[in-house]
Amino acid sequence: FRPEADVVAWARPSCDEPLPEPGRRRALAGDQLTADADPPEHPAAAAGGGWQASRMDERRLSDGVVRLRRWQPPDAGWYAETAAVDPLIQRFTSESPTVTAEQVRAAIADLAGRPNAAGFLICDAGTGARLGNIALDHQDRIGHVSYWLAADARGRGAATRALRLFADWAFESLDLTELRLW
Repeated sequence: FRPEADVVAWARPSCDEPLPEPGRRRALAGDQLTADADPPEHPAAAAGGGWQASRMDERRLSDGVVRLRRWQPPDAGWYAETAAVDPLIQRFTSESPTVTAEQVRAAIADLAGRPNAAGFLICDAGTGARLGNIALDHQDRIGHVSYWLAADARGRGAATRALRLFADWAFESLDLTELRLW
């Protein structure tokens, strides 16, 4: 375990004051966020579906290296192809080795209507290249986070950056007190 590189869990302080004890910090301590162009409105958000109805501000979900954005139906093919064949995704997640693009499109639609869940595509902030997935289910102000990166995205700190952005967003937008990483 290396605290500077690995994240085990974040706990939201009960007040806005900085935490004095080492090892606990806000998700984006010291990082500066950049603003991207305003993203288009997601159809599910316009229809009032789930957490997206609040019109999440995706401009805050980039640190200039990685960007988190909502999953869109055109991403389904990439997701299915990546998750089904990657041995580490298969070993460490519950992704099915037979997942299809159609199943992923259905899951994207389902996610938009679930107020206790959220999920984002992890992208390269400069090129928009797809890097991975990050998602959570939450109940009783506790979020359970799952994530994975495609093989070519590993080893560059993308997961750590995505987790920092995601945790900050989750604490602020969903009023969670704790995130548990799986």
